[in-house]
Amino acid sequence: GPGVDAPECSKAKVTQDNGSYYYECKKDTYYDDENEPYGYEAWLGAKGLVPQNMIVTLSCDDPYSDGTCPMDATDQRYLAYIGYSKNNASYDFSVETARSGNAFSNTNFACDKRADICRAQKEAQNNKAGLWSLGNSVDAVISKMGSTKRKWLGKMTSKCNSAM
Repeated sequence: GPGVDAPECSKAKVTQDNGSYYYECKKDTYYDDENEPYGYEAWLGAKGLVPQNMIVTLSCDDPYSDGTCPMDATDQRYLAYIGYSKNNASYDFSVETARSGNAFSNTNFACDKRADICRAQKEAQNNKAGLWSLGNSVDAVISKMGSTKRKWLGKMTSKCNSAM
């Protein structure tokens, strides 16, 4: 979702009986830009937040007049918030994945939920949850990620501090 960036993992193509396919993360022991520390675990955590077949709602910061979300020009993906309900409470995937320590707050793009995501990340840092078990600070954890992630998230700390 918008406002977060999870560690990357190696992808394994899974072909179904009907010929369709999808990709899953696979756990590897080497690390590079395509497979970063905690990438596999972050994928498992994301799957646990929003189980398969759960009804979700999609929204975005600046939808077009027909309600659709704009596509990110850089990598051709939609930047949409994923809303879901569990136990009669409503949640936002971007906030909850940051709270669980499965993603960084990505403050390089505009995001209406930035302050909530930054607070959730701070909570995960304080609890050493998820990827925050790799280090005590944003810089320490980012230094263990691939070069692409280090480039995109390098200014994250100051933007999160100003958002809260």
